[in-house]
Amino acid sequence: MILIADDDSAIRLSLSLLTVTSVNPAGVKFLQIPAAELVGRRLVEFDSVLAHALSSLPKDEPQMVEVGGINRYRCSLLSFIDRGFARPFIIIEELTNELIAAEKRASEKVIRTMSHEVNNTLSSINSNISLLLGFEDCFPEKIRTDLVRALQLSIERSDNLCRLVSAFADIVKLPPPQLAPVLLNTTVQNTVSLMQGAFANAGIDCTLQLCPVSPTITADAVQFEQALINILKNALEASIATKGAVTVITADNPATLTVRDTGCGIPDDLRNKIFSPFFTTKPDGQGIGLMLVCEILLNHRFSFELETKGGCTEFRIGF
Repeated sequence: MILIADDDSAIRLSLSLLTVTSVNPAGVKFLQIPAAELVGRRLVEFDSVLAHALSSLPKDEPQMVEVGGINRYRCSLLSFIDRGFARPFIIIEELTNELIAAEKRASEKVIRTMSHEVNNTLSSINSNISLLLGFEDCFPEKIRTDLVRALQLSIERSDNLCRLVSAFADIVKLPPPQLAPVLLNTTVQNTVSLMQGAFANAGIDCTLQLCPVSPTITADAVQFEQALINILKNALEASIATKGAVTVITADNPATLTVRDTGCGIPDDLRNKIFSPFFTTKPDGQGIGLMLVCEILLNHRFSFELETKGGCTEFRIGF
């Protein structure tokens, strides 16, 4: 098999009995398998979602492949004639950023419309309730206290709903990251310390496995810390039912951060939805936690994936 790339967004693979004969840097990047390991072997031999998908593509029928809950590829098996023989090859197009941008534009439009309509409606409702409260002396004395309390609670609930809608609106107005050098280990230690009370209250152990010399990454410290808080919160909540544990790991060359939990895991039927705007499996969830994480990491151009394998769920970030 020969891997040829025009650029970082498309790879062509020429197949011969599904055995790799050469590979280029773009192929290594997408498959995340060293070139020395790929050459001379079949793609199906590797424990890789993308490699397995490539090894079983139907001819002339483009397939969408999703890896790690976020990375999306359009893969097509085609062929060309070489010295009278048909040589199959695969075209892989990375669509991750394109599709996420399209989803974001759609969600922005929905959020802006929802925020405008809900806030305007609730403002009118609250004004009417406040006006009504001005006549509380006219309420029947027997139910006056309960009626006033009910109206006050209605105003409070409306205010809470306004804040919720504003929180959604803030997601689409996330400012560009202010980049600066950040010590990864220090950020991890500070964030885990901040979350230690929540872990203790839930009876979940959170341990650190930090590389001896902290990698220095380029990031917006505030935004990256918020993303890490949300990732840790998800790992914590996933571990409660199973009495699992959370481990935070840093590595260098290349710099990576892994948050691993032994919780309930991600069901196969939900794997492709976890980063979708407003998607949640929690009864009281809002679906903005991982949405915010996704937005922050994409704006930083960090690679990331979330998957369950071997009884563990890992959120991995590459810098």
